Amino acid sequence: MNILQINSRVPFPPTSGGVIYTNIIAKGYLAANQNLTLFCLNTKKHFFDINQLPQHFLKGVKAIHTSFVDTDIKPFDAIYNLLFSNQSYNITRFYSKKVEKDLVNLLKANVFDVVHLDTLYTTPYVACIRRFAPRAKIVYVSQNVESVIWERLSVDKKNATWLQKIKNRYFKLLAKRLKSDEKKVFEQVDGVCAITEIDSKLMEQLGCKKPMWVVPFGIFMTDAKPDFSLPQSHQICFIASLDWLPNVEGLLWFLDNVWCLVKAQKPDLRCLVAGKSMPKNLKNKQIAGVEMVGEVADAQRFIQESGILIVPLLSGSGMRIKILEGMALGKAIVSTSVGAEGIGVQNHHDICVADTPEDFAKNLLELINDEGKCVEMGKNARQNVEKNYDFRLIVHQLLVFYSNI
Repeated sequence: MNILQINSRVPFPPTSGGVIYTNIIAKGYLAANQNLTLFCLNTKKHFFDINQLPQHFLKGVKAIHTSFVDTDIKPFDAIYNLLFSNQSYNITRFYSKKVEKDLVNLLKANVFDVVHLDTLYTTPYVACIRRFAPRAKIVYVSQNVESVIWERLSVDKKNATWLQKIKNRYFKLLAKRLKSDEKKVFEQVDGVCAITEIDSKLMEQLGCKKPMWVVPFGIFMTDAKPDFSLPQSHQICFIASLDWLPNVEGLLWFLDNVWCLVKAQKPDLRCLVAGKSMPKNLKNKQIAGVEMVGEVADAQRFIQESGILIVPLLSGSGMRIKILEGMALGKAIVSTSVGAEGIGVQNHHDICVADTPEDFAKNLLELINDEGKCVEMGKNARQNVEKNYDFRLIVHQLLVFYSNI
């Protein structure tokens, strides 16, 4: 099968959940002996020179093409869009005539059986693909239901300031427009892939009637090796992309509401916070026992060297890739229900789930005080991933779905 995977950015380096998911699908195509071509929007924010890609990166890929698009937010364009358009500025920023021209040249020079659109940000090019690759099946592969993310972020919090209330109203408008964009995409494509069962149900509620398949994040199990010889409860860690608002929101909730409860019982406990694009207000935050590490070179090693991984997410959609990575590494994890959403886990068996500061702290303290429980939970988590999230099986099922569209 000749597959064209269109990405909203160059999928390297793999330092965020979205990029890791993009990579794992591409790696799965190659492992299944498919002919894969990548076409990547090369944004100013995430610009990467593909000549600098390591030789082992996606070994076997037929070709990698990039096309520059300036997605920087421009005040005049944003205001014009707000006042005179019903489209989401989040999406229209990713459209460029230059990108469309480069894509047309690629489509004219090749015959593709499937065009894989990675995230909503690549969908402005559907009409172009339909025109110049009329026989290709166009599949929208969603990592999140974007409108749901902004709806959750727009919920008014207690004691919200006037500025926060204005932001929430704007988020509500973004959610409304994104919902409209998602509905249009469902009408234009031949098939839709969701990352979780929950997301697939949300898409059905939005009116999606096209063939749909759930493609959860998966693990190549040989890439994740647990090390139970390391101390399992001496410190806790958080790692996520901190240029994604839900991650920042969840981390601040933990630091402001949970950490003090844990620290009161365990004064010597440390919390390491890692993630790329850490905002200045986080870098400069001074909290006893908390170390703002910033971006790390080896995320797996960072997680392994801490006893417990925390995922305090309050909003968002899709699947938390760091949870599955932590489970594959055999780590004990405490998450909110939003964080664990879409992952088949059993509370207190292979993960702990808590939604209030008091419950989150209680679960953390129970694990901190019982290293044996950390090890047992980590082993249960690893077995869960081996059974349900081995990506070789997942990509085989995905290719069958493509054949049946």
